[in-house]
Amino acid sequence: MGDRSFLDTNVLIYSVDQSDHGKQERALGLIARHAKERTGVISTQVLQEFFSAATRKLEIAPLQARQQLRDFRVFDIVQVT
Repeated sequence: MGDRSFLDTNVLIYSVDQSDHGKQERALGLIARHAKERTGVISTQVLQEFFSAATRKLEIAPLQARQQLRDFRVFDIVQVT
């Protein structure tokens, strides 16, 4: 297993934002690599920020955003206290 990497909100948002294909491809690549290598870490705060930005700024349907959150369960999730 490689070094652990914390994925921030921007990476998750870029992965679903179709307005910049270059950023989207890089974000999807990072997510895929860390999912495969099991080295990704996401906080509950990042998940909340993703849902808010995805549904408000990108106007993604809430059900679709919730599915994305389920997909992110492949990463270790830490609670920020």
